Amino acid sequence: AGDAAPPALATRTPALVAKALVFGVTTFVVALVAVAATALITAPLFPNVGVHVDILDSRILLPLLGDAGYLALLGMLSLAIGAIIRSSAGGIAAALGLVLVVPIVLTIVYAATQQMWARNVDALLPGSAGGRRYAYVPSHAAPVTKGLITLDPTQGTLVLVAWVVVIFVVAAVLLKRRDA
Repeated sequence: AGDAAPPALATRTPALVAKALVFGVTTFVVALVAVAATALITAPLFPNVGVHVDILDSRILLPLLGDAGYLALLGMLSLAIGAIIRSSAGGIAAALGLVLVVPIVLTIVYAATQQMWARNVDALLPGSAGGRRYAYVPSHAAPVTKGLITLDPTQGTLVLVAWVVVIFVVAAVLLKRRDA
């Protein structure tokens, strides 16, 4: 009987995972509907400016799906950060800082120092890496600069998923330690 986990400890981690799954799926579905509606509304406007778009082309369709996945994963990252710092609002603020502020700081560092590490760190941040998922990749991609990390959409998605998984593992460990 002494080996059994306290009820709070036994339910906190599964509750966090359940919250993440419900939130992630809901966010994905809502984002997918919004992205699809936007694409369907704007596609007829493109021929008027000389751009012909086939929405069913995989180079267009996959980034649209990736956009919804990107938003769901960023939301889940915010949820996990919120669990770590025990504040939903704090989690959202910290995630926004990680996605919006840190890349700007790294851009300034790179502009001031021309150090490639700043651009490479930026490429591996959740916003930049995940943003590759919804990037349109033309058939004639630009050449890669030597020493610069460039992620394709799949690699970018994997980096974002890694961020979410690592932050969730940290949140789960901290939940268990705090309850012990």
